[in-house]
Amino acid sequence: MITELKTQFAHALWKPGDNLSDRWALQSENRDTVSFNRQKLTDRERLLLSLLLSEPLSPPAPQTKEENAWHAYLFGDGQQPPTEETICAVHFQLEKPLEDFAAFREAVLNTFPPYTCFVWQNSMSGMLLFPSAAEDVDLDAVVELIETDFYIGISFMVGTPVEGPKAKAAWRFESELFACCKDDQTKKKRHVLQAAEAGLAYLLKQTPSLELEKLRAHFLPQEIVDDKELVRTVRVYLLENMNSTKAAKTLHLHRNSLQYRIDKFVAVTGIDIRTFPNAAFVALLLP
Repeated sequence: MITELKTQFAHALWKPGDNLSDRWALQSENRDTVSFNRQKLTDRERLLLSLLLSEPLSPPAPQTKEENAWHAYLFGDGQQPPTEETICAVHFQLEKPLEDFAAFREAVLNTFPPYTCFVWQNSMSGMLLFPSAAEDVDLDAVVELIETDFYIGISFMVGTPVEGPKAKAAWRFESELFACCKDDQTKKKRHVLQAAEAGLAYLLKQTPSLELEKLRAHFLPQEIVDDKELVRTVRVYLLENMNSTKAAKTLHLHRNSLQYRIDKFVAVTGIDIRTFPNAAFVALLLP
């Protein structure tokens, strides 16, 4: 039903960059979620949607003075909270609404640096804000923790360090980047992204599909495109920064088997992905 509604109300779907106060999130009985821009809907359309869908659970209110200040600044008309440090935002997205927000908050904050601010955007997404100088968080371990303890999937994107005055615009844009790559992230079963990786997905979506297909047709022979295991191997090899040992471990392959596949790709395409410029180009081309 959600797909049909998105087609029927395509003119009123909420898009990154729209005023957040106009966002109206709704969900179906099986908890599929879609967001509309209230200002682009007529009274009759709003009534119809309210009969077909329901509003998801509201997220909990900010729990600390600092969280309240950041929430008001990011999603309202609040003033920028004073800070002398650059701040990093880790964006997160849940696959479905939670049943116990308090327990989820406690579990997540126990894995993040002290003084981390937990800011909800809606009942399924938000940001964790902390000084960029803090120690790195093992987000893969956090994903495993949430999946094990709460039986729910979660995805993260690590943003870039920003100064206070630039935070609002920067984090809104990062939210747009995250939204842009969520489908690809799900398909590849990756739960932790860096902002630069999301930026790559963003660039791909800005490239006219016809031009992208022309490039793929020229540089990737059909026998490569049809070899799904080879394509997956090359993708993982690139994601692991061309580190054969790490890629082989991720793929559960012997290093020699991985090398055989890489050599085959190079021989058939003529593109040596062991060099950075070629690797970056192929990362854009892979289907």
